[in-house]
Amino acid sequence: MKKIIFYSFVVTLLFSCQKDDEKDNSSPISNFTGTWVCEENSQQLGQSIYSVYINPHSSIANRIVIDNFYNIGVQLSYAQVELNGNNLNLFLQNINGFDVSGSGTLINNSQINMSYIADDGSGPDNVTAIFTKTN
Repeated sequence: MKKIIFYSFVVTLLFSCQKDDEKDNSSPISNFTGTWVCEENSQQLGQSIYSVYINPHSSIANRIVIDNFYNIGVQLSYAQVELNGNNLNLFLQNINGFDVSGSGTLINNSQINMSYIADDGSGPDNVTAIFTKTN
């Protein structure tokens, strides 16, 4: 009987530790979704300000999509971004002829700092951007 109680305690402890770890490493998708103003500093194109729209991915839980990424066009340039807590991973992908990759961080649920590379075949464009949430 003591062994059963002990094993039950160990199993309960393991599951509760796992849940705490998951909470520490996750940030709700709702912190990312909405309309954002992007202030972008491009090595090739200079500075620009435009809107992007972030939504949850339709089928992957830890992923968002950014519409109008790199100011290519609304409903033309969806970037898929993997989330790990407040960290964003813009894994290598092609968006309308541009190979893009980079990373970023969500700060205070109202700002995303990103750096990425966009290359349309004419050479890489190093970009830094600050996304500020408007709603």
